Formats: sequence, C-alpha cells, structure tokens
Amino acid sequence: MARGSAPLDGSVLPPSRIVSERQAGLPRRFMPESATSREVVVLGEGRPAPHYPGRSVFFLSFAMAGLVPPFSSFFMDILEFYDLQMAHLTPNAVMTLAIFPHLCEMFIGVRPSLRLFRWFFTVQPVPPPSVVGGCYFQPRGQVLHRYIPCVLRKKWDDWKSDWFYTPLADEARLRLPSQPPAQASSWRATVDLGDGYDAVLDRLAGLRSEGLTGAMVFGDYLRRRIAPLQRRARGAWEYSGPEDFMRTHQGRTWDWDPEDFKMVVQRVLNLSSVEASLIPQGVLPLCCDPERANILTIMQAVGASGEQALRGHDGAGGSCRGNNLPREGVVLLGPTTGAWGAAVTPRNSRIEFQAECALKSPSRTGRGTQTTMLTFRSTSYKHHKNLT
Repeated sequence: MARGSAPLDGSVLPPSRIVSERQAGLPRRFMPESATSREVVVLGEGRPAPHYPGRSVFFLSFAMAGLVPPFSSFFMDILEFYDLQMAHLTPNAVMTLAIFPHLCEMFIGVRPSLRLFRWFFTVQPVPPPSVVGGCYFQPRGQVLHRYIPCVLRKKWDDWKSDWFYTPLADEARLRLPSQPPAQASSWRATVDLGDGYDAVLDRLAGLRSEGLTGAMVFGDYLRRRIAPLQRRARGAWEYSGPEDFMRTHQGRTWDWDPEDFKMVVQRVLNLSSVEASLIPQGVLPLCCDPERANILTIMQAVGASGEQALRGHDGAGGSCRGNNLPREGVVLLGPTTGAWGAAVTPRNSRIEFQAECALKSPSRTGRGTQTTMLTFRSTSYKHHKNLT
C-alpha cells in the first residue's frame, strides 16, 4: 500500500502558476486529448484541493518529460516495487524513467522491464527529505559505462508551482503524498540479469559507441509526440507517422514547429541548441529501419526471463493486468502481429555477435539451432568501440 496518502494540509505544494487559460496552453500541448471530450487540464489554485480520481494533481514538468495518462504498466510497477507515489519523483526521475522505455522499444527492440531498469539504476533520496520530489534514480557506478550517457538538468526551478488538475486512475500511488518517501531495501538491491540479456546489452553497447545519448532519445520521442510512459498496446518500433494513435495528438497540425521544439528542448534539457537532441547518422530508429523485422526476431530469440511476474496496475483504470501480461524479464512483441510474447533462453546458451552494418543498407541475418546457439549479424550502427 502507498505510504503517506492521508488528507493534505495544503502545504506540500506552493500556489499553482497555471491559473489562467493562457497559462494552461502549454500543458495542453502535452496532455492527450480526451476521447470523451472531458477537460484534461483544469486550472490550479492557491492550495491543492484534489478530488480523486477525476481531479488529481499533476505537474507540467512530468508531462513535458514524457509521463502522460493513462500510465504504462512499467511506470506503475516502478512505483509499486519501490513503494513510491508519483509525486515523490523529481522531474529528472521522470526523465530517467521516460528515456529508458523509448530506448528499449525504439532503438533496442524490446519492451522495458523492471529487472533491466533495476540493473542500471538505484533510488536515491533528495536531501533534505521532501514530500514532493523526494527521490530520483541514479545509475549504478559499476554499470554506468554500459548505459547511454544521460546529462539532465541540474535543477528544475519552481517546478512544484506548475501544477494543475487532471483525471487520473483511482490509484493511491497517483495521489499527493503527505510524507517523504521511505527508504527501503529495494532501493539499492542488486539484481542478476542472467544470460538472456546479452543481446540487449550488446546492442546497447553498439548504440552507445555510435554516440546515442539520453538527450537524443528524448528528442526522438518529443518529435514523434510519443509519451514513453503512457499505456499502449504497440511498441514504439511500430510508429507509422503523424496519424498514429500512439501519439498523444494525431495529425501533422500537432507536429512541433522549430521554435516551439527548441523551447521545449531548452526547458527540459537546459540546452541552447537542438543539435544535441538529433539522432546520429549511424543510428536508425527501429520504426524506420528496413531491417526491423530481423532485429525484432533476433531479440525475441535471445532475450527472456521465466520468473514470476510482479502484480501491478495499468495506471489508467485501476485494473490489475498481471494475469495476462508478462511483467518481468525482457518483454517482447511479435514483429508483425503485435502480440505479446517472451522467448526463454537457457542460462547456458551462448550468443556470438558480429556487428556489421552499412549505414544505408544494413545487412542482418539470424540463424538459430534447436540448442539455442545463435550467431547473427545485427544492429543499426557501424561497429563497436570499447568505452570505459
């Protein structure tokens, strides 16, 4: 059960700065349009007076970072596993959580998993203890060199004042807390990935060597208007263009113009130029990679976990989906049908990689035997480099 969800005294947040229709214009650029014509951005006020679930407190910085309702199972599992409430997170914590699933889906070819995230990150409290924005995610030192570089803002000025009301799921973890997050053993517990993740880590190493960064991953999902922490049935690799329903807003009229895009990049990443958010020439997002089907097939063949899944919620209607969706391990979708699937690889299997890719016409093939010995040529990058 979520901690600290007692009635509020109104002091956990400063007065809202989103109190006029003009000020509500920016959050409406990020919050998804309601299918029921219900207002999704209701103006804030001097004191938070939520009426759950239809009048829940939400933050502009969270929406800009890539968290919009209905929330994904991955996001809800994070809150559940670490015993957190949504407002315990800082904007940088949300950024870390949003970059991770888009990296997994659009560039690696797997669904995000709690296990893989835990292998890379630990939870850290914010000093001094804070009820709202009380923790963030920090890369584990021993595996920092195996993740893509992510340089986030050092400080989000006055972000706690940019709150408004919106309908959220009837979940205790989505309500404003009344106490700081309580540290638990799960915050820093180590996790063993096993051999099933070798393909994921090797592909990630190639992406890193080709120069992919967290800022570029953010720039990619911002341009496509994909919210990585929003619940959806299809992986980001299936993105088909401006009319795709995985976008928060459909149609070219909602595409960012250059000045607005620059403004968002500057506000979220504190960058004066959008150049740092551009994907390197040697990296192809899977949605436009002609070898996508081969990559997804390879990933499906080599990565898996057969352990018991966590019980979790979808973040949209409070319904438990743990009975019909895999939740731990490398979670994959079928490359053509979009059906859920997870292939199990014996722990003693070995995987050999030959990274060989021409930038314009990648060459990738996959061959597997009944003993799961697998040799393949893969990736959307030229070559691997050893980085420390």
